[in-house]
Amino acid sequence: MFQKVKKGYVEQQIEQLTLFLINAFPTNISEESVATKTEIAKASQTYCGMSIGIMSALPLETVLGMFEMGGTFDAGRCYMSGMLLDEQARILESEGKSAGAQQTSIKSLFLLAIAVVREDKLQKFLYTHRIDEIRTRLNGNELPPLVLKTITDLDALHFGAGETSAESL
Repeated sequence: MFQKVKKGYVEQQIEQLTLFLINAFPTNISEESVATKTEIAKASQTYCGMSIGIMSALPLETVLGMFEMGGTFDAGRCYMSGMLLDEQARILESEGKSAGAQQTSIKSLFLLAIAVVREDKLQKFLYTHRIDEIRTRLNGNELPPLVLKTITDLDALHFGAGETSAESL
């Protein structure tokens, strides 16, 4: 029964995120405005329980710990946080803040990948497509060991153990 409730919760989080993204973001990143930043901040506080700025500043291990409270992993909140961080990274990039954008993208990549690795409902192309986009944007950037391990685990899910594309990063 717990598994059934958990899957319903994850689906609700994904649906809420989808609706938020459709309503909040213009299709062209260069059109980002103060209103969009405000929507990201509100969504982060509402769905993730903390400000996007704090989440961006915390170490990977600490952010991951936010989703492991009570002995269970909250894949829905983790995935939502990763998506919001990716939108934040895109805004930072459009504002010319490439160092901040890179760090935020790395955290986003980590949270999205860990959510997909730990929640089998998310292991579909629909949910992994954004991860591939972030990996492409980060190509050539050095990633922390924890992120590399998570990407290796994700690749093992999709390509089978022994094959990995994490080395391409």
